[in-house]
Amino acid sequence: MNKTEALCGEYMIDLTNDEFVQYRAVGKLPLYHSCTYRVYSSCGYPSAFLQLRSSWMQGDFDVAYSTASWNFNQDFDLLPSRTHGVDWSGSFLTAGGNPDGVISEGSEKPALPAEAMQKCNSANRNLYLTITRIKETPKPNTTETFLAEEREMQTLSDFYIAFYSDLGGPVKYAKALGAISFALFAALSVFAF
Repeated sequence: MNKTEALCGEYMIDLTNDEFVQYRAVGKLPLYHSCTYRVYSSCGYPSAFLQLRSSWMQGDFDVAYSTASWNFNQDFDLLPSRTHGVDWSGSFLTAGGNPDGVISEGSEKPALPAEAMQKCNSANRNLYLTITRIKETPKPNTTETFLAEEREMQTLSDFYIAFYSDLGGPVKYAKALGAISFALFAALSVFAF
C-alpha cells in the first residue's frame, strides 16, 4: 500500500457488492496533494457526499468530478478518446461552490425505477472524483471557536466522504441525502472516541 492509498483509502469503490454506502475519513492531506476515487455502480447513479471536519477549512479543497458509462473492468485510460462516454462533469471549491457537499449526476436526471437499486440492473456508471488541497487555513485562535469546532468533530481527519448509489430525481435524491447524512454522522461518531 502506497502513502496516498494509506491516507485516502482505496482508489476503486464498487457499490454493487452489497455495499451501497462506503465511507472514508481522510486525515491531514498535505498541501497540493490529492485523493482520487473511481466509484462504480450498476445500482443507480454513483454519488458522493463530502463533509469538511471544520468550517474554518472552507476554501482549502478543490473538487473535480466526471461521470462515464462503461463496465467495471474497463479503464478510463484505455479508451480511444478521453471524452468518449463522459456524461457529466464539473468542479468547485469547498467554499460555497457546493455548500451541501453533494456530487451526484442523479440530482439532475429523472428518477430511476426502484428495481435499478434492488436488482443492480441500471447502466454501468462511474464517478471519477479528485479532491486536492489547495491551501492550508490556520486553526482559529479564539478559544470559543476552537472549542465549538472540537466538540463538533473529535477527530484528526480533514474531511469525510460517503460514496453511495442514488436513484436520481429531486424527491428521491433529497431522501437519499438525508439518509446518507444521518448514516455518515452515525458512522463517523464511532471514530470520534
